[in-house]
Amino acid sequence: MDTDYQIPVNEVQRILINDFDIFPKSIHQQYGFLCQNFIVAAGKDAMAAACHEKFIIKFVRNDDRSICANGREYVVQLLTFLEGVVLVEAILTKHDMETLASKIGRFVGRVHASLLSLQYDVSNLIGGNDYHAENALCFRNKLRYVKDEELKKLMEKYLDSFEINFIPRLQSLRRVFAHCDISNGNLIVNKRNEWEIVGLIDFEDSYHGYVVGDLGICIAYLLLQAAGTPEFDLTDISTRAIKEYSHVLPLDTDEKAVLYDVVVSRVVVSYVTACEKVYFDPENEEFWRRQSLHAPIILKKFIQLGRKDLEQAWFQQI
Repeated sequence: MDTDYQIPVNEVQRILINDFDIFPKSIHQQYGFLCQNFIVAAGKDAMAAACHEKFIIKFVRNDDRSICANGREYVVQLLTFLEGVVLVEAILTKHDMETLASKIGRFVGRVHASLLSLQYDVSNLIGGNDYHAENALCFRNKLRYVKDEELKKLMEKYLDSFEINFIPRLQSLRRVFAHCDISNGNLIVNKRNEWEIVGLIDFEDSYHGYVVGDLGICIAYLLLQAAGTPEFDLTDISTRAIKEYSHVLPLDTDEKAVLYDVVVSRVVVSYVTACEKVYFDPENEEFWRRQSLHAPIILKKFIQLGRKDLEQAWFQQI
């Protein structure tokens, strides 16, 4: 959600009717971080609703190709609705989280294995997005938004480690068409007998990135989610995901050497981003801290567990 531009429901309705020939029965705003999403139930008279009854209409700020709404410019995407909820909204038990950790690791491994075999040259899709895994150091100058001085020093230490360990290995890391944000805000889950992963959304920031970068981002957000469940065990949750991933797509030596740095740096980035958003938009603090609420707990647990012991748990018997 970008609070600088709020699209009113009547404007969403106008665009649905005029541009997509959909006459909505209801429109409800959904979770979105840097975009605005609305779930739309189509009326029976909608021609486009012949095959689908529900849609997601997504508004993303863009200065190039766009539709004008509310005096601003947007790229508008109309997506078919997938039954389920984003992972961040799921109410999970300890068992649920353990099961999902394994399933998420396996799912991401399959995604990467498929994308590595993609018969298409994506090397020109070079991203300049600060949120790409290799750009974590861009957030050093935003640490000023973190009020807790002890936590700030800890974050500086993690970013220093990232610079020392990750950056020099960039040339040796495998590249892939990377999603860039396989997070609890973009994984769609649905509960049948057990929670299942039914979809992955928001590919607009995808680029020619790094296998281990994409995986590390996923693990970071998995831990941020799991930290809110009872009896949270950082080692167990992260190990489940990494081992299942590695059964599908084994990590090489350099990737194993930097995965820790990618995970902790993304936890830092998530928390610093929330602090910056809250600084400029304090009225929506609960929303902005939603994904990174447990980041301080996780960062301190990493220190308590120790890098060497944690990496040993991740990679033994793989």
